Amino acid sequence: MKGAIHRFCRTKIEDNTTQLRNVRWNGIRQLPLSFVFLAICISLGSFFGTGIITAIPEWLESALSEGFIIIGWVSLTLPAQTLLYEPNPIRRENKILCTLMDIPIEIQPRSSLIIGSKELVSM
Repeated sequence: MKGAIHRFCRTKIEDNTTQLRNVRWNGIRQLPLSFVFLAICISLGSFFGTGIITAIPEWLESALSEGFIIIGWVSLTLPAQTLLYEPNPIRRENKILCTLMDIPIEIQPRSSLIIGSKELVSM
């Protein structure tokens, strides 16, 4: 029984390690596009913030400028979430599996069950 639990834990840890590699790769792969989009949004925000376009009211220029900057920074949330937060449950599960592998396991026959002061005989 102990061997089966160890094999299960080892296999699951290997699967989780592969999943961690994939999550990390996905996050890194998302970064370049997000940074390019951020640069474009900051450029557009700066363009609207300079007041070059006189046909647009000042409040609209300000809203567009701030809006593009906010949208650019928000575009980085998915790669940041992928790299910073998605691995946490996987790592936590690996720690639990490592702990489970180290727990001593004893299998004993269940001849009777005692609840309070009464003894129930198992069949």
